[in-house]
Amino acid sequence: EREMDSLLQVERDTGDKALLNVEWQAANDADMCLRMLLYHAHSALKYKLPVLGLVIYIGREAVNMPVSRDYENLKYNYRLVDLTELNPELFLASDVPEEIIMAVLAGKTDYLQKREIIRKILYKLRMLLNDNKPELDRKIAQLEIIGDLRNVQKLIVEEETKMALTYNIERDIRYNQGLEKATVGRNTAFVKYLLQHTSHSIEEIPKLVN
Repeated sequence: EREMDSLLQVERDTGDKALLNVEWQAANDADMCLRMLLYHAHSALKYKLPVLGLVIYIGREAVNMPVSRDYENLKYNYRLVDLTELNPELFLASDVPEEIIMAVLAGKTDYLQKREIIRKILYKLRMLLNDNKPELDRKIAQLEIIGDLRNVQKLIVEEETKMALTYNIERDIRYNQGLEKATVGRNTAFVKYLLQHTSHSIEEIPKLVN
């Protein structure tokens, strides 16, 4: 018994139905092609539909897996996608949190370049999930987990801490009290100046200082 990651029924542009098997691989597997062949043989036998195979590689090491087998009486192949070959901006352009966090796996960026990508991911997650703190926390936790595949968990925690401090200070009661006091102080000084050094009337001055 073997368990597939996902098996979906899809409809092609021609209107024909097919099965799409998507497998996620975090490590190279020399037998990946035979595994996919096994999955597809069972699926085709059960559902009597053609099967399309897609393996998405998310590992750290360079991808190195055969995508086809050509025996004397059997030919088989599947499609292999290496996320490091994709532009992170493709995922960052999405408004779906699950897609956005995949940007951390995309591209051939080095350790320090990942920091900017992580910042963009965290910023967009906060923009989308600003009013749903539990869901935001879950997505950040997921980001940290898959970040381990690129050895950037430390960067994620650092950037999240920085962003949380910046974000929360604007909601801090003392911060807002100080901001209000500073605003009142500036307005009071401005009112005094207008009264003492200009010809504006008492009716006009409140409008000038809002």
